Amino acid sequence: MNSAARAPTLGKDSFCCPHCGAYAHQDWHSIGSRPYEKDERPWLPSADVIENIKANERNTDTKGELVKFFTQRLSGKPFLFAGDSWDNFRPLHNMDLSICFSCSDISIWLAGKIIYPEFVVDITLNPDTPLSVVPFLEEARKVFPMSPRCAAAMLRLSLQKLCIELGESGENINTDIKSLVKKGLDARVIKALDIVRIVGNNAVHPGEIEFGDNDEVVLELFRLVDIIVTAMITQPRKIDEIFDSLPEGPREATKLRDQISS
Repeated sequence: MNSAARAPTLGKDSFCCPHCGAYAHQDWHSIGSRPYEKDERPWLPSADVIENIKANERNTDTKGELVKFFTQRLSGKPFLFAGDSWDNFRPLHNMDLSICFSCSDISIWLAGKIIYPEFVVDITLNPDTPLSVVPFLEEARKVFPMSPRCAAAMLRLSLQKLCIELGESGENINTDIKSLVKKGLDARVIKALDIVRIVGNNAVHPGEIEFGDNDEVVLELFRLVDIIVTAMITQPRKIDEIFDSLPEGPREATKLRDQISS
């Protein structure tokens, strides 16, 4: 299953949990609010609250529940507690919870986007990715949960930097691709370059691609950039390494042959 199909998606039964990374079933919950009573205010427990409970609470059952509750409060993570039951509860629209079946942790969604925890695209960068390109890919990974459009634009910039690393001007991606075509670049790699270019251009200059309905297209761009780096840098490097490991005599013979044929 590709990365787009596994990505966290509002309302989806299963996806890769942003907490534990497992591809797991998700339970969905609505979120609501209850007004504080007249003398109530938001508060945070002190660090010594659990020790105080253990020292002062005599009822074993109550002590266990209080320790469990405040341990979760002190973790700073959102959680549901079985003992809570509210009257005067009102739904909070445009916000939802998903709970991972694998790790039981909660993700919070606002208007269809994860706002907790911070979701970063799970893509391992090709080690051959040029250092000038890496910062743009990393920024694209970070901004994707908040703005797939911004991620697409950053991926377009990473492609522009990659073209410079390949000896092109970097001033116009379309012109650079034409130059690479003349140099004999594989047609499938050209298609991958054009996909990243077209989607990235639509992110910068809105056109026919509506990003709200095509987040998965942007996720696939990360994979395409990796394919491009592999085809244009990794594979040629590996071929050169294997060729250089051949005995000197046959290597020199092929160079002479190529000189005669040219």
